[in-house]
Amino acid sequence: MTTLDPEKLRRLRHDRGLSQEDVAASCGLSRKTVQRMESGQVVQASTLAFVAAALGVAVADLAERATEPDADIDHVGLRRVSSGKHVFQQLAQTSVGRLECDVDADRQSIEPISRLVATLQGLIRESWDLPRPVAADLPMIERLKITAALNDDLHLLQAQGIGLYMGHYYRYAAPPAGASARSWETAKQTPLVITRLHLARCKRERMTVRIDSEWRGAPEAFSDPARRDDLFSDGQEPTVFLFPTPPLPGVQEAPDSFIDGVYGVVRP
Repeated sequence: MTTLDPEKLRRLRHDRGLSQEDVAASCGLSRKTVQRMESGQVVQASTLAFVAAALGVAVADLAERATEPDADIDHVGLRRVSSGKHVFQQLAQTSVGRLECDVDADRQSIEPISRLVATLQGLIRESWDLPRPVAADLPMIERLKITAALNDDLHLLQAQGIGLYMGHYYRYAAPPAGASARSWETAKQTPLVITRLHLARCKRERMTVRIDSEWRGAPEAFSDPARRDDLFSDGQEPTVFLFPTPPLPGVQEAPDSFIDGVYGVVRP
């Protein structure tokens, strides 16, 4: 069981212009469940994961504390997707993502799985230091072909009991000290979209996956001023701090609990 911060939930919902009914419909819950959550009642970690996914954040961004000292709340909720158009549109907005396949393939499923994986990997970057695919800039005919290929393979796999699950959450980047005013304004206004894709032989409509260490930096680098300065030395790509909410006026003013990770990004 996980205790959430009801004020965070209300604020995020209002910021996105969503009603309680909207959030409930997005994650397959009743409005009363969302209402109870906003009143501060303890909920199952899986329920919180799907509400967080509907708001585009990770569970940790809504949780106040875990009732168990070592409880793991770093999860994101995924939902089964069957529309190639929806997958393409989401991935066109994705900053970085990961595709995982948890299917014991056989001769009947290996070809559509291979095609689907190849198509999806061509639409995402799985590391911050790789160039971002330009899916959104493709000509219309190319986008239609990709969408059709996604639909064909999704339907073939669904007939075999294999589903594609997808979820995302947002992070805001705060440039390091000395960044240009333009970079700072962009960071405050533009969230980075982090997407998880999971292929599984499963009939459920929803699942949760852990947000693991791939997208986290090394917090110990910030405890040593010399190491921290190295992050911003000349000749390196710019470094960004990732926050669950729009960043505070200065990186140095941010409390440690807000630092999600440090990543190198391609220089604009």
